[in-house]
Amino acid sequence: MVDVYISKHSNVYIRIEAEPSIRMGMSEHFARFVKGYQFQPKYKARIWDGKIRFFQYQTGLIYAGLINRLLDYCRENELSVRIDPSVKEMFRGDREERVNEYVNGLVMSAHGKPIEFRDYQKKAISICMTQKRKLIQSPTSSGKSSIIYGICRYLLDNVFDRGERILVIVPTIGLVTQLKSDFADYSSLNVWEQGRWRPRVKRNEHAPVMVSTWQGLHRLPAEFFSQFRAIITDEVHQAAANSLVSIGQKCNAEFRIGLSGSIN
Repeated sequence: MVDVYISKHSNVYIRIEAEPSIRMGMSEHFARFVKGYQFQPKYKARIWDGKIRFFQYQTGLIYAGLINRLLDYCRENELSVRIDPSVKEMFRGDREERVNEYVNGLVMSAHGKPIEFRDYQKKAISICMTQKRKLIQSPTSSGKSSIIYGICRYLLDNVFDRGERILVIVPTIGLVTQLKSDFADYSSLNVWEQGRWRPRVKRNEHAPVMVSTWQGLHRLPAEFFSQFRAIITDEVHQAAANSLVSIGQKCNAEFRIGLSGSIN
């Protein structure tokens, strides 16, 4: 009998089955004080300890993206673990060789002239497509829009069926327009515009890629997000935490990718 059994709950959460004492330890370990907690009325009234808990003791749920930290915790506490195959599938994407072959052969352009992905951009795309969920640190002027374009192209050309969609979240309305312009520029020498997938970047139920700000999304119901198989968030550090968490919880996307120029 194992101490900890990990199974898939959704594309957002994994479920932990363990004795109450083990779950209590996890609840305390995966907890952080909220900024300014000491000024909150509930804390002052002593009905809240000021912490946000990423592991839910009652349900046994924890964010799937924390699985490596969870496994580290189990190793440090000498807890035996069994992982359901469905959990492994959550992190198993395409073969690296297949991704690299596609990326190397994709014709890209800037201002009408051919360009190529830089090595670190290729690596970022490959990691995201082989692992399905990843947080990529990419500083300003490093070409995050190229990485997003490469990810979208790969998914739409090689993974998704017709009608399956990608949601790209950016921090400002100006970046919605900029990304649309960048996508058109990158596609000017290839056949994406005239082919099966059209790089329409707008709030349109027929467009394979939708780009929006988190401000325009976080109040929408969960049913809205069910149409997306992939969610890509640019500049994740700029979004209000509660709003972004709300979107992430509502969107049960299989591919979950974040990019940021500043990861603390």
